[in-house]
Amino acid sequence: MLEIAKSVLTAKGAELETACRIGGHITFTKFKLGNGTYTGSETTAEIEAMTELKSPKDTFGVSGVEAENADTAKLTLVATNLDVTTGYYISELGIYAKGDDNVEVLYMVIVAQPAARDWFPAYNSRTPGSITYRVYISVGNSENVTIDVDAGGVALAADLEALEDRVEVLETGRVFVGADGKFYCGDPD
Repeated sequence: MLEIAKSVLTAKGAELETACRIGGHITFTKFKLGNGTYTGSETTAEIEAMTELKSPKDTFGVSGVEAENADTAKLTLVATNLDVTTGYYISELGIYAKGDDNVEVLYMVIVAQPAARDWFPAYNSRTPGSITYRVYISVGNSENVTIDVDAGGVALAADLEALEDRVEVLETGRVFVGADGKFYCGDPD
């Protein structure tokens, strides 16, 4: 399990935060895993100044964003090794976002403890592997946080099971809308 040495909002990420606090929007667009070398002596200011990971290896779509409360967003980040040809130890994770100006920036950098990095194996053509990270980010106004969902984001098994249940209910015709506007299963009487 990836143990975090530092989690730093970049300078560009801080600019997005400021815009969000005054009514702008933040859209989390992707994340990257990398194997850059960190000595542990990097200052917060040095990481804040980063505009790219030291050694980015793979890019993935964001699988989910939820508002936990008025100030916190939970990002679900799922990485699969289907396109990984050479395994590596994950030492850095970068979260990317854009604001209302539609300019994508490195929003946050998470640096792993050197002795507790995750191994990300190459795909062996038989069994794919994946790693899921859940990152909680304090944002100025979580109502102004959105997500771009495209084919790059991976669906979680629980999401697919819930979708399967909903489709089954719809296919069997055992669904109705109650007086409260919510969907219910079974006979409306």
